[in-house]
Amino acid sequence: MTHDRAPGVCCLGEAVLDLVPSGDPDGALRPVLAGGAFTASVALARLGLTAAFGGCLSEDLWGDRMMTRLREEGVDTAFVRRVGGPSTLAVVSVAEDGQPTFSLYTADTAGVALEPADLVEPIRRGWVLHVGGVALAVDPSATTLHRAVVDAPEGIVTFVDPNVRPGVIQDMDRQRRRLMEMMGAATIVKASDADLDLLHPGIDPAHVARDLVAAGAGMVVVTRGERGALAVTRTANAAVDAPRVEVVDTVGAGDSFGAGVLAWLAEHDRLTVDGITALDASSLEACLGFAARVGALACTRVGANPPRRIELD
Repeated sequence: MTHDRAPGVCCLGEAVLDLVPSGDPDGALRPVLAGGAFTASVALARLGLTAAFGGCLSEDLWGDRMMTRLREEGVDTAFVRRVGGPSTLAVVSVAEDGQPTFSLYTADTAGVALEPADLVEPIRRGWVLHVGGVALAVDPSATTLHRAVVDAPEGIVTFVDPNVRPGVIQDMDRQRRRLMEMMGAATIVKASDADLDLLHPGIDPAHVARDLVAAGAGMVVVTRGERGALAVTRTANAAVDAPRVEVVDTVGAGDSFGAGVLAWLAEHDRLTVDGITALDASSLEACLGFAARVGALACTRVGANPPRRIELD
């Protein structure tokens, strides 16, 4: 079974309730609906793509609010499964440079409850599969998503964001092997230099990117914070500087950047396996430049709050 054009992008992974600093003198925290797949689906919808959330949501109050928010943002919820466990929780602290630190609470929560049956319909219908987040580190979601990418049918575009969170990884060697296999099988990899350094300490992330392409990845994008981003395919490479903005925090910036990559590809009729692998250097640079602007705008606001397409014009 092959697919020339996908009906949209289905974001597979977790929704998380982030507790972020409110800025009040008493140190109070405020709730923000977030999570890798959740934020990515909202970011894609705001950029004008057909987007679906393909994760599990709790039947608790926060799961209800997450479902409402997805629908308000225009995200397709046909692939959502409601489950009895609590919503996944993250307590977020933000350093002076805007970099967040997450204390994650995942055991027996909805965000990591994905099972193979949850992926049958998105795959059968030929959606682009966007995979990433904490769900890649905790079973049953981790095993489910690994198999989804490695065993994806021919012609299905797969996008992997490893989003390495050491605090929830019990066996780093095993996780490294699993993520490297996934990324080597993916059509698109979007990873930060910090992700790749955690997986391969001391090795230049650009070198890791080239190794992933050699292993089979179609396109590898590495975000480098204030140093911009680079991209590598089998036949081309490109790099861009980071736009200069006043950083409030970087929560959700990576998910927004990844959505920008997919949005540019879709707008330029390149969101297919062949279209991605055939990108030349100038197209790669344009794609990176657009995605960098999307990610930068996300840094100018508190929490996971991706920009809308009209803000990029």
